[in-house]
Amino acid sequence: LSQSKHSNKSPTILKDTVLKQPTLLGYSLDSRIRPRMEQLMQAGVPLEKITVGISMTERKFQEWLSSSESKRKRLDNAKLYDSAALGYLSETLNFGVSEIDLIRASLPSECTEWGASKLRARIRYLREVLGVSLGELRDIILAYPLLLDLSPESVTRERLNKLQKAGFNIHDNLRSITYNDQDFEKLVKPFLNQHRPSKSNVSFLREKLRLDEKEERMLLSRLPSIENNPNRKTLEDRANYLVKEFNNNVKLAKTAILHQPTLLQLSLARVILPRMEKIRSFHALDSITTAQLLVLHNNEFEEWCRDQTIQRVHKEFPKTVQFIRTTLQMKQEELDSVLIRISSEALANYNAEKVVNFLLTLDSLERVKTAIIRQPYLVSIQVDRLEDKTNKRRSLLQSVDDWSDAFTVATMTNDEFKMRLSYMNVRATLKRSLGLDDTQVDSILPRSQNLWSISGITKRLDRISQFLQGSKDDVKKAVLSKPDLVFCSEKKFRKSTADRLAVLHHLSSASAADRLELITLDSKSFTRLRYREATREMLQGMLDLSNEDFDFVLSRANRLGTWDPNETLKPKIDFMLHEFSGSRRAVRDLLLENPRLFDFSLHSRLIPRMRMLGELGLPLDLISSFVMLTENEIQQRHNLKSYLNLTDVELDMIVPPVLWSEQRNLRQNIQSAINFLSSKTNNDTLLLKQILLNEPSLLTLSFTTKIRPVVNLLLESGCAANEIPLVVNVTHKEIEVMKMKAYIYRSLQIDPKEGNSFLGDVLSKASPQAIIRRFNFLLSHVFTHSVEELKLSLIEQPFLLEVPIGKLRERLDVLNFLKSLGLEPSPIDIANIMVQSKTELIEELIPGMRHWYSRRRELQAKGGKDISISSEAGTRDDDAILTILDGFRPGIVVASFDDFERENAEVVHWKQA
Repeated sequence: LSQSKHSNKSPTILKDTVLKQPTLLGYSLDSRIRPRMEQLMQAGVPLEKITVGISMTERKFQEWLSSSESKRKRLDNAKLYDSAALGYLSETLNFGVSEIDLIRASLPSECTEWGASKLRARIRYLREVLGVSLGELRDIILAYPLLLDLSPESVTRERLNKLQKAGFNIHDNLRSITYNDQDFEKLVKPFLNQHRPSKSNVSFLREKLRLDEKEERMLLSRLPSIENNPNRKTLEDRANYLVKEFNNNVKLAKTAILHQPTLLQLSLARVILPRMEKIRSFHALDSITTAQLLVLHNNEFEEWCRDQTIQRVHKEFPKTVQFIRTTLQMKQEELDSVLIRISSEALANYNAEKVVNFLLTLDSLERVKTAIIRQPYLVSIQVDRLEDKTNKRRSLLQSVDDWSDAFTVATMTNDEFKMRLSYMNVRATLKRSLGLDDTQVDSILPRSQNLWSISGITKRLDRISQFLQGSKDDVKKAVLSKPDLVFCSEKKFRKSTADRLAVLHHLSSASAADRLELITLDSKSFTRLRYREATREMLQGMLDLSNEDFDFVLSRANRLGTWDPNETLKPKIDFMLHEFSGSRRAVRDLLLENPRLFDFSLHSRLIPRMRMLGELGLPLDLISSFVMLTENEIQQRHNLKSYLNLTDVELDMIVPPVLWSEQRNLRQNIQSAINFLSSKTNNDTLLLKQILLNEPSLLTLSFTTKIRPVVNLLLESGCAANEIPLVVNVTHKEIEVMKMKAYIYRSLQIDPKEGNSFLGDVLSKASPQAIIRRFNFLLSHVFTHSVEELKLSLIEQPFLLEVPIGKLRERLDVLNFLKSLGLEPSPIDIANIMVQSKTELIEELIPGMRHWYSRRRELQAKGGKDISISSEAGTRDDDAILTILDGFRPGIVVASFDDFERENAEVVHWKQA
């Protein structure tokens, strides 16, 4: 990592890599990690990809590395030609720059936009139709570039198909694709119109391969689909080629096909031709073995070719093989991976030994071994040429401040050297032109090294400077903020700067700082800015909106300025101007009233809501509130009309359209309010309708804080359902009274109407808090939580709740004293004790105390005498009771209160008498 161009980021890369695959640290440093990391670096593959290649076998690793290099080269070619298709063409058919330019000139101008996949399919088609190798196809395309024309107007493929149907030898008649339509039709029409007697596939094979009946049945049993194969021409081409390949020996071709009938299904261009070329390069094989090799899977066939190559090298060059093995201390697997990629010429003239010895003079055995494994072609280079090339390369690199060692330079591929030289040139250019230091250059250069044009980089910097119209520091800031400005494609740069210049033209200010901010914006932010400025220009031009008003509208709108105004905003403004007879001021005022007006869809909101205003006979300027209505909210109003059987006039009274559009809370809560009120009126829709007509403002109240809690209190306090409209004007004091009544009725377990019949007047006079304190005192202390006794007492004496707490406490002491003597007063008697004055108590209550006894019992008098209520000595019962009461002294007296009115006292101080 320290040797890479991202050495300042190496700790972060190392951390991420090890965390991703901790087993990486378990491999050998010298035999696995170091050589593979160096190969990745030299191949230009990101170093963190070591997590992918570390566990592979050497052969798999080299295959993966080669594919990665190929992918990188393909990307480089695509950037070089500014076209993925032309880059693929250069890589596949090994075209140079001048040849690509020649082909480009013969094709339509849009050829640079074609995809590589379409061009790959066309090359595959041409190889199959023409029956040629890639090398032969290369020469054909140079002669007839129109074969690659993929434009919709191209007639190339159609003409090739006609030539094939007419029975022409396509290879010999390729010039006809350049004919005009009349000449081409004149050539092929006579042959297309000839009647050619049809012949089945089986008949053709019978004649071509001289099959007897037994062989024909065998072929059909193993490949029944051949009888109905619609592509007769392709079948004929395969059979003819196989016969030709076996030296026109029909017997050998027949033996191969009968042994492997699937040969007739293989692609001639993609399978048979390339494989036969490889098979011939080894030695002559019998027909059965050849057939077996042709039908193998790709991996199996490549493995066979590899084994054959290795065996041949070991047999022909034993001394060179032994030298490489012993000198570089290679394992068998490593040796095989090298031998498979070395040319026979390099092994024959002992050049490999010379190259290895030269490299050993430059660096260690381990690095030489790694370099040879990665690039076996090194041993094919003449030593003198390798040394001379190394010196020239080092000289060029040192001129741009690259002091790589001789071994690294010698083992670079041509592409690696070009990219390294280009990379270092770019570094030097950026440092010189912008005054950047090494850290800044490293931060802006792309991680992958590419082929860059120095003149192109310089021109790009000049154009950035022209755009900014600022100093060198401004250009430096722009490049550091957005390095892609320097390294993107020319097409992308031109489009990007052209768009930004167009926006810059509409900006109110154009300082260097504004230009710098504009050019460094990312694509998404710039698109938003472009749409915003276009929206500003449109609103100013069509509605005379000022900059301040536009900023106000934009700050409150959700979507305005985020779309292309020509597609979305302009149709809305045109519609609104048409509806308001072209009055710009009217539409502008509506927009300022509701900045979200143009956020809504033209066809699903603006047009339907304007139509609704017309149907209701309301002014059109209410559109600013009506546009907020959703389809569900409009349907809610119609549902209310249907549910209560309202006329249009009644509906407008209960839910006025203007109020409905302006109050969002009303729209959100109306359904809950209607359901609640329906349940409280026992689903009597006539009663509910009458309630709402009597008090339409009821639905405008808050459902959660007013309607639901207050209606519940109203009903629990004894009011009827038809009194629900009282909720609208109810005061805080009335709410407290209702809460108090509801609490007492619930505690007594009585119906509110029944409670109001005997307690209504009493509960409406005194303070609700004082009444609740008295009620709780009576229930818990006087009647010891007996609800029934308290209820009987209140029915007889409802004014019991008006007695002050102090008096209740005094009378409670009397009551407890009497009970301690064995007297058992009834609930009514208890109420009378609490309510009556002392005089009434003597005159009315005491005479009835004789009835309090449930049995005859004697009272314990003072001094130990037994006194009976009905005295035998002739003493009156009343006097006896008075005598008892006269001996009672309350144990507690009131000392002081915190309120002048005793009954309203919140704090009371008591003391022992």
